[in-house]
Amino acid sequence: MPIRLVRWAGPVLLTLGAIAIIAILLLPRESRGTLGWWILSNIFAYQRILPVACFGATLALVSLSQCIAAVVFLVSGMALGFIFADPFLSAVASIPGAAANHFLTGPILCIAVGLSLIASERIRSWVLPVAAICVGAFFAVTIRLTDPSYRDPTIMITGIGVGAWALTAISLTVRTFRQTWFETAGRIVGSWLLAIGLLYGGVSLIPPQIAAPLDELETTPSPTNQSMEPSSDMSPPDQSNPQASPEGFNPSRQP
Repeated sequence: MPIRLVRWAGPVLLTLGAIAIIAILLLPRESRGTLGWWILSNIFAYQRILPVACFGATLALVSLSQCIAAVVFLVSGMALGFIFADPFLSAVASIPGAAANHFLTGPILCIAVGLSLIASERIRSWVLPVAAICVGAFFAVTIRLTDPSYRDPTIMITGIGVGAWALTAISLTVRTFRQTWFETAGRIVGSWLLAIGLLYGGVSLIPPQIAAPLDELETTPSPTNQSMEPSSDMSPPDQSNPQASPEGFNPSRQP
């Protein structure tokens, strides 16, 4: 019986989390509060929750001892992230476009998790601890960065809980239903994450293009237009009298 409970722990956690998310979505916007709004718009942003969930899949593809060691490194990285969040943000703020794109935390998370998924079994033992530290540290930085309150501990605890839920639920589910082709699927997902991180990070570093102001249009007509306009004092000669001329009637010219 306990073995069956452990086997279905991952799907149960996924189901409970999905129910909680749907419940928040069904609430009216004015009833969600700051915490509900922050969960939906910041923690569940794809560039944050997707790498954490995929790192759970990475933990399911390694041995149990490697998984436990990676969790220890992840918790250590999260502690470092909360401690050194402000110095990191101050250092990265000088990079053009970093502040407008959440200080590149999303691309770093995607690249770290992507490398841990595409690495071979021999290299993964070295890449996994570094990736775990990066995931923990930069997920903590995103919590501190997007915190809408003034260091309310509820925000920090909720962010850690959501991250732990995504990591644990995906890891247990993948480990329970693991197949031989999961390793290949993991490398495919890892390559996607790596591409997303590189593209997103590259675009974030491009400074915005500011269009030059348009010159004021000249209101005076051009010389060509002036020459084409007919003069008001010019009138065609009288063609009804062949003796008429522009100078008027001249009696000396009569026969």
